[in-house]
Formats: sequence, structure tokens, C-alpha cells
Amino acid sequence: MRSVLPLLLAGIACGAFAQTPGFVWVEAEDFAEKGDWKVDTQFTHKMGSAYLLCPGPDSPTENPAKTTVAIPAAGDWTAWVRTKDWLPEFSPGRFALVVDGRESSVLGASKRTGWRWERAGVFTLKSGDCPIALKDLSGAYARCDAVLLTSDAAYVPPEEVSALERERARLSGAGLEVGEGGAFDVVVVGAGPGGMGASLAAARNGARVALVFDRPVAGGNASTECGIDFDGAALSHRNAREGGIVEEMRLRKVYRRTNYTSVFDQMARQAPTLWLFRNERVMRVEKKGNAISSVLSRNTLTGKWTRWRGRFFIDSTGDGWIAHFAGARTMYGREAGSEYGEEWIAPKTSDRLTMSGKVTWNGGWDVKRPVKYETPVWARIMPKGFDRKVTSPSAPWWLEGPGRIDDIDDPELARDHMIRIEFAYWGWLKNDWAGKDTIRTWQMQIPGGFNGRREGMRVVGDYVLTANDCRAGRMFDDRVSYGGWSLDTHDPLGMDNPHGDGWWHPHMWVDNYSVPYRALYAADVDNLFMGSRCESMTHMALGSMRVQGTQATVGQVVGTAAALCIR
Repeated sequence: MRSVLPLLLAGIACGAFAQTPGFVWVEAEDFAEKGDWKVDTQFTHKMGSAYLLCPGPDSPTENPAKTTVAIPAAGDWTAWVRTKDWLPEFSPGRFALVVDGRESSVLGASKRTGWRWERAGVFTLKSGDCPIALKDLSGAYARCDAVLLTSDAAYVPPEEVSALERERARLSGAGLEVGEGGAFDVVVVGAGPGGMGASLAAARNGARVALVFDRPVAGGNASTECGIDFDGAALSHRNAREGGIVEEMRLRKVYRRTNYTSVFDQMARQAPTLWLFRNERVMRVEKKGNAISSVLSRNTLTGKWTRWRGRFFIDSTGDGWIAHFAGARTMYGREAGSEYGEEWIAPKTSDRLTMSGKVTWNGGWDVKRPVKYETPVWARIMPKGFDRKVTSPSAPWWLEGPGRIDDIDDPELARDHMIRIEFAYWGWLKNDWAGKDTIRTWQMQIPGGFNGRREGMRVVGDYVLTANDCRAGRMFDDRVSYGGWSLDTHDPLGMDNPHGDGWWHPHMWVDNYSVPYRALYAADVDNLFMGSRCESMTHMALGSMRVQGTQATVGQVVGTAAALCIR
């Protein structure tokens, strides 16, 4: 019970069969062979499920996703496929469903927004095993959620999310019943550096801890999925280091010559009262009075619901989702300078602009032969006159989308926009950059699909940390941790600013400052701590606090505090 690793993640899946007479439902993530398609679980809370994504070099990929289904009776079967035309202006993500060797109409080009069911055609099939496949036609991030075969020619699957959830449960056999995951002293939601620090600290102080998170691997932005290294106060000041669990994480990584995901797994195995539950997206909160009694998660691969009971909860989602579900007061976007005395750095009026994340991408590599590159028509979004200082063809941190794209409301749109930016930026490097001759033999690496988020909701505590506190190096009476990274807030226009350098203001270095305990718990929920960039702070203070080394130290604080509360 140390770790829950669904077999489906490893690509082990049996052929789908009819759970309901006349219907065969196949989740795309259940395909036995994924080929060039990748399982994407980032947006299950918005569109209802994991799905298969097919990144590519803007030309059809070679290896289809394949599986086998059991057809219960011979006859005509209508195929429906839930897909997304992710950019209707160009419909880049085109693919086909292949049923028993016969190819469907083109899918992923419906010219409709959002996730939709597309009628792929009618296939005359024999009873018994039937091979089906997803054939990529464009190499441009085609996506498929589910395939439905039905002998009912008049049937049309529902589009509305809640109705679809009920139908998915009925036809797939997943059900909507909520299973019991167990009762714990502390439930931590989210396994980034903050969540890992919180879980380890609570367990080492004697608490029984459930770490519930929606990814297949631990580490969040520091994981093997994203690969962002730790930053913190120690990197901004000479002769300074974070101590405690952060130092242990860093030393283990260096000593073992490995990655943070491996380090986190090792440290978790050595904590006898810590249990990790992977691929569990928390979607609901249950309360008794003013306290959370349990959180409910839906497995990102199987769709099954589980309840996790606890005495104390730590929101390490990064976006403040547990606090939001619990009705806690939250902050989002940028506060006006007058609200917290930050006129010298904050905008004059408040807005809902946030710092963009960045999609995992390393630029390109030298293949020792000339390589031409033409920017795909769907990615031609570079602003006129774009010109930034570039010294190498790597992927700079400032490849960001505009803050007006709401990462909370439509995280898939935010991710997709950054993929377009990366293809466009490579085109600029290869064809317009002053140093283009130096990369004449370089080939583009295909961007992944994981969005390394920087900002979400922040939860209001009994104190709101401000940029003034950071700049002044304030030492609070109730200090429990430290920060010291610069006030690193990014340009809300992102790459839409052709002459910017990525920052809202030039890097504003700060003294080492303390973090007050009063900023680390929700003021209006009795048993909720914050432990991953959703602490009580202004947007401008977030620029310093959000980095992973600082967040891991905050996680250690709240994990320790929760264990002390249990005592």
C-alpha cells in the first residue's frame, strides 16, 4: 500500500467489452499500445477524463495507438469519438479512427470549440475481437478522449460535462460510487516540493499522512515530467542555504546522481507512516462545521472516486483548489498598488492577469547536417518587430503566453498557446534571428505537453505577506521560514510584448526575509494549511515566494505544524 501505480499507466490494458448491451466504450488512455500518442491527465477536472495527445513535428507520426475490443454481435456499429479541434481556425490536430482495418472520416477538425463528440462512421463488424487504432494525420497535437461503438443507429452521446460523466460511468462500468481511501491524521493534496516537504515533515513527526496527487510521478514542477530545478533564497545570496528537508533533497540528488522524482520516492519509502496515492485528482471537499472532514478524488485513469478522511489538510495543489472547494477566501491576479502599499511595484488598478507557466521544451540539437524549418501556419503568432536578446538556441524561461489567458478557467488553452509559441519561436530563431547561421544544422525538439505552472489562486490567512515585507527583509515575531529570491514577477503580456525582456519590472533583489506563520493557514477554515505557492501573499510577493526551494521550506513548516496540532 506504499504506492498506488495503476496498471494502465504502464500500458497494460485488456480489450474493451460491452458493459451495457449495444455499447462498447473505450477510454483512449486504456489503449494497449500507445504508439506515438501520450497519456495527458492535466485537465481531467475540466473536461472529465485523461486523454491521448499526439505531439509531432507538424507532419504525420508513424506509430498509431492500438487496442482490441470485443464486439458482442455481428452487424452495423456506429463509431463516435470524443475529440477536440483545439484551434478551429486551422484545425491542426487531425486524425482518423481505424476500425478492423477501415479508416473513418477525418476527426479533430470539427470547427467547433471545446471537447466534442464526432461521428466517425458506420462499420459492419463480425462478432468477436476487433482491432481499432488512432492514426495521426498531421503531427500537430491531435487528441482523443474516448471511442464509443454502438449498434443503436439513433444514439447520440451527450456533450454536457455532468451528463457525460453519468453516461461515461454507465457505459464504461466505472460507476459513480465513492470508495473509502482511509482515515489519516494529515491529508496533503499535491506532491510538488511543497507537498513533499509537508508530507515528510508531518510523517517524521509521528503523524499518519496521506499524500494524494494527480500525477503519475512525485515532484510537481521539479519532477521528471517537467524538470525545473530548485530555486530559492540560497541562490540569491552568498553564503546562504535553505536547511532542513530542502538541503536533504538537494544532497540526496547530488549524491545519488539522480532526479528529484527518484529522491522523493526514496524519502517517502523511508517514512513508515506516509502513504502516496498517485493519479488522484481531488475534485470535492466535505466539511463539518467550519472544518474539512474529507476530500474526494477521481482517479485520472480509471475515473473511480475515493474519499480521504483527515483531521488536518494541507493544500499543496499550487492553485489553491482545496481552499477554493472549502469556501475559503482567495486572491487571484494582480492587486492594485494602493491595496497593500505596493505602489512602487504593483499596477495602478487591480486585474486578473497572472504569470504564465512554461511548457517543457529544450529547444533543439545539432544533427550535423543542414536543416530547414518552416513555421507551421497554425503557430504563426509572433508579434511584428519581435526582437529579444538571445545568446543560444535553448528555450528561455520567458517563452510565455499572455496573462489574459486564465490558467484556472481554461488551463488547456493556456498550454496549447504556449506550444504554438514554441513552434513560432523556433521559426524565428531559424529564419530571422541575427545568429541563425550558428544553428543552420540544428533540428527542433518537439515540445512536450506538460505546463510548468507559476501562479494560481492564493488563500487569505491572518496575514498577507507583501512585497514591502520582502524588500525590507522583515523579521516577524512569528517567523517560521525564510525567503530571499528576487521579486521576480513576469510581463503579463508574455511573448506578445515584442521588445520586452520577460519581466514586469527588472529583477528587484531583496534581503533575506522571514515568512510569518499567520500567512500559512486559511483564516476562515479551521484545519487547512497552505503549502505550495498558494500562501497568503500579494501577487508581487508571490514573485519571490513561488520558487521551489522556498516552497519546500514552507511545506516543512506546515507539515510540522499539522503534526504538532495532532499532538
